[in-house]
Amino acid sequence: ERSKKIELGDESIDATQNYKRNDLFSANYVKVILFSTMHTFSLSFVICIVHHISSFEYGISNFGEPECIVDKNVLYIDGIKMSTLTPSQQQELASYQQEMDAYEKKMDECEQLMSKSADHKDISCPDSPQRPSFCNVTVMNIEGCKFMDGKLYIHENLVRELTNEEKTKIAQFNEQYKKYMDYQNELLDQAEYDMDGNMIMNGTTMSDQQPAVPMPKNPKICTSF
Repeated sequence: ERSKKIELGDESIDATQNYKRNDLFSANYVKVILFSTMHTFSLSFVICIVHHISSFEYGISNFGEPECIVDKNVLYIDGIKMSTLTPSQQQELASYQQEMDAYEKKMDECEQLMSKSADHKDISCPDSPQRPSFCNVTVMNIEGCKFMDGKLYIHENLVRELTNEEKTKIAQFNEQYKKYMDYQNELLDQAEYDMDGNMIMNGTTMSDQQPAVPMPKNPKICTSF
């Protein structure tokens, strides 16, 4: 699996490969650098899961698949220690490692075939295996406040459990954001750009138009100053 690193002016944000530029909040001169996100180490098995991050007017929010790391059967999500793997989770991890070994071997074979062939149409490379289910946690960063598994973290420190009302707000915010990004990506598929890099839709720039799906408002459960 691969991700993109997108540099916007002096800021850098990571995004999934299907992330598309959000012209409402991004600067010109977007530089995209592809890099690998899968690594294995002898002392610890690391599953690097891509972040989906977008620039917001009130800070940086990320949605999707957080970094998932297992070291000596201890699970860390986005840098936060979560729990010790259960026996069934350890078996799931062992199965994943075997699948990854087989995947990497097939990818090596695929790359060799592609290097020898001018026509890649008949070459089919395998998909990477699904990550372990214990990695499936939604993490959102809003103005330095991290929301994960119904809890609030600040600078990787657990602050408190969210109330039921706050959990509902976060869930609603997440759904609204997904709809907003789907709309933005749909626009980008149809858009053209002027000489200054501004998006043009129906003869006017995007900044002149009111989006049909607005960006969700900050739930303001935690606010930085």
